[in-house]
Amino acid sequence: MSAPKQYRALKPANQFSFKCPIFSVETKFAACFRLEQMIARGDRVEVRQGCQVCLRANLCPVRHVTKLMFRTGKEICHSDTPKTGKLPDEVLDRIRPIMVVESHFNGLAVSPSERTRIEKASGLSGSIPKASGYTVDSAPSAQSADAKVKKRKATPKPEPKTDVTAAQTGDMSAAVNAAMEGAA
Repeated sequence: MSAPKQYRALKPANQFSFKCPIFSVETKFAACFRLEQMIARGDRVEVRQGCQVCLRANLCPVRHVTKLMFRTGKEICHSDTPKTGKLPDEVLDRIRPIMVVESHFNGLAVSPSERTRIEKASGLSGSIPKASGYTVDSAPSAQSADAKVKKRKATPKPEPKTDVTAAQTGDMSAAVNAAMEGAA
């Protein structure tokens, strides 16, 4: 059996940079991959809280790049010299429909501007460019404030049976059955 392939894109020496589709800043792939690995190990990281939200939600493109490399066996997003490139279209297509929910933000100090960018990039808002280069028109989000949510009426739970005659007579089988009927 051969040794697993060593991808140069996953090494700290990788000089490939890209424009993050979430935060619209240029960043090094190696730095993003290092953060992703630290979070995967369970390390507590005090920086890049917005990136951590994206990692929790699987919205970070770096995670999808690594999955694509492992699936295809091709080296992508790598350079031995400083180079700014673009993310593969397949990666952009994979992160566009992802919804970030409130629980992804729990415990992380995300600035209001980062939160706005994450929410804008999340799900149906369409701010992540399609592979063809254009942006999808905004569609109302399922989480929008004006969405009407129907609330269910609380149904009262049935009162448990208070018939204890089976237990008093010592017939435990009947007592258990009666208790089960009362619970159902």
